[in-house]
Amino acid sequence: MSWIFRTALAIGLLVALPAAGEPVTLRYTATWAGLPAAEIHLRLDEGKVEFRSQIDIKTEGAPRWFTRFRARGISEGAVAADGLAAPSRYDAYYDLRSRKDKRISMHFLRDGASFIAERGAEDSTEKPQIAVEDRTGVVDPLTALNRMREAILTGLAQRGKFTIPVYDGKRRFDVEKLGLTSETARIGGVEQRVLHLRLVLLPVAGFKDKDPEGQPDSGPRAMDVLFSDDGEVMPLRMEVQVGWFTMAVSLAQRCEAMAPCKVAFE
Repeated sequence: MSWIFRTALAIGLLVALPAAGEPVTLRYTATWAGLPAAEIHLRLDEGKVEFRSQIDIKTEGAPRWFTRFRARGISEGAVAADGLAAPSRYDAYYDLRSRKDKRISMHFLRDGASFIAERGAEDSTEKPQIAVEDRTGVVDPLTALNRMREAILTGLAQRGKFTIPVYDGKRRFDVEKLGLTSETARIGGVEQRVLHLRLVLLPVAGFKDKDPEGQPDSGPRAMDVLFSDDGEVMPLRMEVQVGWFTMAVSLAQRCEAMAPCKVAFE
């Protein structure tokens, strides 16, 4: 069952466009070993002082047959004075074949100059909570891509390494930059210039605790994310190893009023 965690994490990282304006809905598709694995719909409602991101995931093909996994994640918060997205709450609802109506609930509470992620009363997680120091100064998976894009837009990614501390309500890991290059890639059958961000996921805490839903691998894991090489820096494609095969998440559609996306979780 550990690959489910990695799938949800991989999809969760491909989620946010921190730009003020009208709400945007995007549709992504995921493949595993080249076969259909999931449908993902994102609703992004982000302004100059606050943001809200929602992701809906529904497995397809063999993963759906084996797991019946589907999920909805919601992240809300403020845009801080330094321009970084700062989450105030994160909720994730998900179903598995034998585990229905599960929920992860987190609130980010201020402690001096830092924020600490604490479980809400609605949380149904059975794992023990990790140490407070591993939950301090972290962001949720839906905010992590904001930090990647901000690193590119501010030039931080071009200047050197950066690290994003992420906590998903069960496990803490760091997303660390390995490299950034400008390349040409075929996305949706179209050749275009992209920014290729090479990352590594480094497990920090919660990976060896007992979990009835299974244990992810506790070793480092490489991740490649392609962004559009323009002013939007839109996430176009992400690849990460899940089990023995590669999970690829690709942008399929930018939904408009005339071409709406049906929400996958409902």
